[in-house]
Amino acid sequence: MRHIYFLLLFYSISIHAQMTDVTFLVDMNTQPISPNGVHLSGSFQNWDPSTSLMTDNNADGIYELTLSLESDSTYEYKFINGNEWGDDESLFGVDCGTQLDGNRIFTTNLDSVMTLDLVCFGSCDPCPEVAQTLTFKVDMSLVNVSPLGVHVAGDFQGWDPSATELLDEDGDNVYEVTLTGDFSGDYEYKFINGNEWGDDEQFSGDCINANQNRVFSVTSATTVVGPLCYEECGPCIMPVNVDFMVDMSNETVSPNGIHLAGAFQGWDPSSTEMFDEDGDGIYEVSLELNIGTYQYKFVNGSDWSGTDNDNESVPALCNVDGNREITLSSDSTVQFCYNQCESICSDYPSAAEITFAVDMSNVVSIESSGVWLMGSFTSPQWQDGRIQMFEHTDYPGVYTSTVMVEGPADIQYKFSNGEPFLGTAFQDGESYDFETDGCGTSNGIGGFNRTFIRSGEKQFAGTFCYNTCSNCNGIDLAQNELASLNSIYVYPNPANTVLMLSEKSNYKVFNILGEEILIGEGLSINISSIDTGVYFLQISGLKQTVRFIKN
Repeated sequence: MRHIYFLLLFYSISIHAQMTDVTFLVDMNTQPISPNGVHLSGSFQNWDPSTSLMTDNNADGIYELTLSLESDSTYEYKFINGNEWGDDESLFGVDCGTQLDGNRIFTTNLDSVMTLDLVCFGSCDPCPEVAQTLTFKVDMSLVNVSPLGVHVAGDFQGWDPSATELLDEDGDNVYEVTLTGDFSGDYEYKFINGNEWGDDEQFSGDCINANQNRVFSVTSATTVVGPLCYEECGPCIMPVNVDFMVDMSNETVSPNGIHLAGAFQGWDPSSTEMFDEDGDGIYEVSLELNIGTYQYKFVNGSDWSGTDNDNESVPALCNVDGNREITLSSDSTVQFCYNQCESICSDYPSAAEITFAVDMSNVVSIESSGVWLMGSFTSPQWQDGRIQMFEHTDYPGVYTSTVMVEGPADIQYKFSNGEPFLGTAFQDGESYDFETDGCGTSNGIGGFNRTFIRSGEKQFAGTFCYNTCSNCNGIDLAQNELASLNSIYVYPNPANTVLMLSEKSNYKVFNILGEEILIGEGLSINISSIDTGVYFLQISGLKQTVRFIKN
C-alpha cells in the first residue's frame, strides 16, 4: 500500500510541472521587416516557422513574444524575419549559436517569469545604436517666400526661430531640412516664413493644438514630417482655371441674367454671373477652383423659385443627384447646352400635348384636395405650376391630365396625392426612388422625379401606379388617349429593362453612331443587354424615329 501511495504522489507532481512565462526579445532596427512578419521558432513548438508571431506594439523596432514553458528545462530557438525556413537568422560560428545547428539556446529558471536578453537579429549582442533622423518638409507654393528664408522652430531645438533653416534644393517650392540626434516622444513646432517671431504660421485647424502649434511624434529611427502646406493642415491643393460655358440659344434669357451655381460657391444662384461677350448665345465665366469633384448647374435668372424657369432641369443622362458634375485635375473648359447633355444645343421638339396618367387604386385614400401633377415643364416650374388631374370616366381610380408642353425634350415630373403647394404636407408629392427602379432620376435634394422624353408630337407618358415605376393593374390608356393620331408610341422613357410599344410592330434600334443593334417584332423591346445611353427607335409605319434613353 505504501508503494502505491508514493507512485500516486510522483504522478501528481509530474502532471503539475512548474511553468515559467518566458519573454523573447529581438531588435529588428537593422533589418527591413518582411511583409509576412517576424516569428519565433524553437524546440518548444516543434520548430514551426509560422505559428509564433512576434509583435512590436510601440513601433520601436523591438519585437517580443511571451510563452509559458516548463521550468528548469533547456530549449533551442531562432528568430525568423518572415514565416518560413530561409528567412531564419544564421548563427553558425558565433558564441550564442549551437555548433550543430546554429541555434540559440537557453535554460528556464525556477521563477514564474523570465525575460531573455535583448539581441539584434542575427547577432549575439544588442544592435548598435542607430542615429535618429528627423526631416521637416513644408510646401511654400501658395505664399511669397521671405528673403530671410524659411525656418522651423519647436521644443526639439529650443524654439529658436532662426536656428533651423529649410532649403528648396530642387526648385519645387518644397523646403526641407534633416536633423540628426536623439529624438523620442511627442513634440510641438511651427514653420516660419522668415527668421523671427511674427513671421510664424498663424492659422487654425485640426492639426493645431491648444498652444496654437503643430504636433508630431517620433516612433522610429527615421521620422519625416510633411510635406505640409504652409498655414494648412495638409498638402497644398493647387487651384486650376475652369471656363464654364452654357449655350442659351434655345432659351429666352431672363432679364436677371445667366448665373452659375455649385458646391464651390455655396449654391448661390445670384453671385456668379455669366456673360455673352460676343453675342453668340454662349454665356461663360472663368473661375479658379481647387482640384476635386464638384456638382453644379446653370441658372436662367438669379434665384431658385422665380417665374422665368430659373432652375435648370438636368437630363437623366448627365444628371448626378439632380445636378451636373465635374472632376478637376487640371485647367479645364466645360460647355453644355442649357437643359441638355450636349455642348451645342439641339433644337427643342415642337410644342405638343402630353397625356399623363396615374393609377391611385393602390392608395388607401384620395386627399380631399385631389390628385395633382407638377414638373419641370409647368409654368412656373414644379409646385407653383401644379396642375390638377381628374378621374378617367372609363377607368375608376385612374387620374389623367393632358398638358401642352414646350421646351426641352427631357422632362421631369411627379404626381401628388393632395395639392402640393409649398408649406404643406403634400409639397414634395411622390416619395418613391424612381432612379433605382429605372423610371426617373435624383432631384438633388433628397428625392426623385419621374422622367420622360417627348418627341414633339402628341404623346402618352404611360400609366403608373402612384409611388411606383410599374403599371400595377395593367391598364392601357395609350390606345384610348391617342387613337386619333393613327400612330405608335413607346413608354416608359427613359427605360431600364423593357421599352413598351402601344401596338405590335416591327422595329429596329440604332445607337448614336447609326449602327443597328436590335431588330424584332412585338409589343415590347428587351433593352436589358444594351449599355446606358441615348438610342433611336425606328418603327414600321412611323415616319419619324423615336429617341429614348436606356438608364
